[in-house]
Amino acid sequence: ADPRAFLKMMPDPPEQERVDACIRRFLELNAMDKHPETLRPEPTHFGRFLKLLPLDPEVGNLVMNGLRYGIPDECVVVAAVHQRGDPFLEDPNMSLHQAKEVMAVRHTCSGKFPSDLIAGLMAYRAWRRKLEEQGSSDWAPAEEAAWCAAHYLSLNKLHELEELRTQIFDALRDNGYHSGVRDEEKELMRRRRRQKDKADAAAAAAAEGRATVAQHGIG
Repeated sequence: ADPRAFLKMMPDPPEQERVDACIRRFLELNAMDKHPETLRPEPTHFGRFLKLLPLDPEVGNLVMNGLRYGIPDECVVVAAVHQRGDPFLEDPNMSLHQAKEVMAVRHTCSGKFPSDLIAGLMAYRAWRRKLEEQGSSDWAPAEEAAWCAAHYLSLNKLHELEELRTQIFDALRDNGYHSGVRDEEKELMRRRRRQKDKADAAAAAAAEGRATVAQHGIG
C-alpha cells in the first residue's frame, strides 16, 4: 500500500509536505523505488536493510558500503560517530591553550585525511587499543578516565559509541549479514560501564559531602 495513505490513517498524521519530502529522500537514496505499474513508492532491498539498523538512513548507507567493500568494522564505528558525534571533549570553558590542544589531537587522529569522522574513528581505536594493552578487566575506571582526559576524550561518549556499535552489529548478526560482537566482549564492556557508573556515583557523593561540609562550616 502507498505509505502516504497509511500515514493519513494515523490519529495524528504527519504533514503531507514532510511525508513527500521523506519519500523523495528515500527515492534519492535508492531506499524506495516506484512500482512500474502503479507508480507507488515501495521499499527496495536497501530500504529493507536500512529498516534493520538503529541509524538515520544516510548513516545506514555507511554500514551497507562497509559490508559491500569488506570493511564493516571501520564503517560501523564511523556510522556510530556520525550518528552520536565524535568522542572529543567539548567544554565552552576551555582555555585557549586547551582548545588548541584539542585541535592538535583531532589533527593527529585524522592524519592526512582532514575528516571529523576519521578523527572520531581513530580516537575510538586508540581507546580500544589502550584497553587491550592495559587489560580490559584490570584497567581501573579512574585510570581510564584520567587517560581519556589527558587525551581530551570523553569516556561517556566513547561508551555511547561502543554501545551503538554493538547494537548495529547485533542487528547485522540477527539478519545474517555479520557474525556480530562476541558475547564475552559485550559482557566485558557492560561490566566496565557498571564500574564507571559506580565510580561516578561515589565521586558525586563525595563532592556533595564536601559541599555540605563547606556550606555548614563543619570541621
